[in-house]
Amino acid sequence: LEYARKYEASGYNGLTGFLRFLERMQKSRGDLSAASALSESANVVRVMSIHRAKGLEFPVCILAGCSRRFNRDSPDVLLHPELGLGIRLRGANGVRYDTMPREAVALELERDEMSEELRVLYVAMTRAKEKLILVTALRDAEKTLARLAPRLTGEARIQPYAVRSAASISDWLLLCALRHPDGRPLRALAGAPESVVLPARQRWEIHLVRQKEQEELPAREEAPAAEPDGGLMKKIAA
Repeated sequence: LEYARKYEASGYNGLTGFLRFLERMQKSRGDLSAASALSESANVVRVMSIHRAKGLEFPVCILAGCSRRFNRDSPDVLLHPELGLGIRLRGANGVRYDTMPREAVALELERDEMSEELRVLYVAMTRAKEKLILVTALRDAEKTLARLAPRLTGEARIQPYAVRSAASISDWLLLCALRHPDGRPLRALAGAPESVVLPARQRWEIHLVRQKEQEELPAREEAPAAEPDGGLMKKIAA
């Protein structure tokens, strides 16, 4: 029972997983008493998926990979549990074109996927007790921010079209950061006016870390040309 309690406290659950854990320990002839699972309060760094972290809390959390792009690819045939089947047809000339049912199904599936991404993001951002660190990588910060800035309005909420047109979690976070009082450096890069700023109860620390330009390698000195072989030159001339 003690092993089961420690196994569950580590964030894992399920009888099947626990039995496999015991089986692996027996095959490796490990000492079960020394293989106790770490408790939630253990002073260690944990690396886990968002789904695995659900229900757990930690003093400091780092959410990485925010720039991962959403999967927008969709096949020719789509199926929705309520709207039914949507098919992309192919004409006599070989050109594919969408139908109204497929457009409706695609929009509804995209809406469901965006809702799920937002729910997962909410779970990730509510795991931290004291400090949350969000990390994203931008290939071109000025271009990305300039693309997002026109989607902001003077209203108190970000418009639904701006949420649905986001390409990644990073876009959602940057839209919020552009409206935060501490997002002045981002607004300067994006050319966004200060009128989009909304009051906030908590401070944000926003750090822009630019990749250092690759230093030019010193020019490699060329070896001096060797003197021609006089004997060989005479043979060639002959």
